[in-house]
Amino acid sequence: MAMALVRYTGTSAKSFFLLNTRNVASVLSAKEKEYYPHLGNRQIVGYGVNGIPIYYDDAAFPFPPIRYQEFTDKISALVEKEKGDWSKLSTEEKRQLYRFSFRRTIAEVTAPNIDWKFGLSWALGVMGFAMSYYLFYLYFGMSFIC
Repeated sequence: MAMALVRYTGTSAKSFFLLNTRNVASVLSAKEKEYYPHLGNRQIVGYGVNGIPIYYDDAAFPFPPIRYQEFTDKISALVEKEKGDWSKLSTEEKRQLYRFSFRRTIAEVTAPNIDWKFGLSWALGVMGFAMSYYLFYLYFGMSFIC
């Protein structure tokens, strides 16, 4: 590999690595630099949809690109404990670790909601108003305007 670097760069491998050392901030992509001020103390753990690190729960994409909660001292201790034997973790600690990464479970995400009732009530209300206006205009004609 060192010979390939010499052929590719025209310098030795040692000088290539010494000249190309960068600080950690320059390793971040442009999108990460753009979104990190908005993320707070959250960890980017995946790519996400279109590479945008925004948290959302969706059954089609069950793994969000960032963690749900920010790091705290309590969570940091649990994460260190998580690296060990999981049988030593209590059920409550496992739940806290899960809720650290996710806001809702898959069962909660896919549960039926009642948003369709709100839309249906608006549609029926608008149609009722339009029908009332039409019948009023049909009964009185233009005489009520003049």
